[in-house]
Amino acid sequence: MDQEKIGKFIEKLRKSSKMTQEQLAQKLHTSRENISRWENGKNLPSIETLVRLSKLFDVSVNEIIVGENRNNENMKKIDNISVDIIKESNKKIKKIMLKFVFGMVFMILIFLCYYFINTYNTIYVYTLAAENDNFSSLDGIAIFSKNKCYLRIGDIQSKNGSEYDKYELFYYDNNTEHLLFYSDDVEINLNNYSNYSESFSYENRKKIINNLYLKIIYSDGLEDIIKVETREDMTNNLLLFKSKSNNIVYPVSMNENNKGNDEDNLNYIYKNFDYDKTNDTYTYNKQYEDFLLNMQYSNLTNFFTVIENKKSIQVIMDFNLITGDLNYTEMDNEGTILNTFIYNIKTHKCEDNSCDENHIKYFMTYYYNIYLN
Repeated sequence: MDQEKIGKFIEKLRKSSKMTQEQLAQKLHTSRENISRWENGKNLPSIETLVRLSKLFDVSVNEIIVGENRNNENMKKIDNISVDIIKESNKKIKKIMLKFVFGMVFMILIFLCYYFINTYNTIYVYTLAAENDNFSSLDGIAIFSKNKCYLRIGDIQSKNGSEYDKYELFYYDNNTEHLLFYSDDVEINLNNYSNYSESFSYENRKKIINNLYLKIIYSDGLEDIIKVETREDMTNNLLLFKSKSNNIVYPVSMNENNKGNDEDNLNYIYKNFDYDKTNDTYTYNKQYEDFLLNMQYSNLTNFFTVIENKKSIQVIMDFNLITGDLNYTEMDNEGTILNTFIYNIKTHKCEDNSCDENHIKYFMTYYYNIYLN
């Protein structure tokens, strides 16, 4: 609709009837200012007012909307004006709906971006293990998120019958010891809602994980301090997640119907270990705070060997990917064997000597599940 044309037509009808704006306003029960705004094309009369104008000036509402008196030339245009108004209204409605949809999509995108920025790579899961000549705790876990933090050291078991009075869990920061928890129980369960320590928080995650220690305190006051080894197991830093079976998966090479190496199970080794073409072996070495780690995989023998050189003992774990046998050996610096056993991971049977469940769990957690599964 052409507001200016409608305004001129109303002005023409008023003047043809020899009325002033004030007189027309009185008849329509409105103000002179409204009449002025209509005639200047700044505003339009309401539907009710259009009906009153049509009766007052003896013209149809359609003629007022078109801004012309009906004649042979504009007859079709005036008669179809209602259809045109509906079409125009539909266009406006579509525009409004499109703006609404785009606005909603934009708001959703803003929310998703905000959610992504605030949650991406903010959840960390670590496996924990603490072990020395006297004690071991091998099934610990730590979970850090912005909403909640949780840490479990697990059962603290004596290797030689030693008994302790209590223990403390702490971490170092700038050569200062920050106590997280102390107890005389055999298991540590800690979360940041339990008010054990203000130091246990998401903000201190890196400090805790990199410098975590377990202090064993005996009844005579003597202490054992064990470095807690931590390894990152999972973080939510993937944009696309791959589904994974909930069942325990052994390397395909252990399956009786499939001999030889499985590329997928050894993929981590192939990518991250150093390759020796002469011997067809892959090796990896790393110095930790309390032991030197050496790992080796041989394509010729299908053996995965782990050697932990500690201060007073050497631990050798030989795993046969074909048979599933884990040959575990512990010896002192003079070569005296302290502990040895053979456990078959495929059949879950102890095949030689007394198998130590904690050592098997340690191998599965920190080597098998990370490098071979």
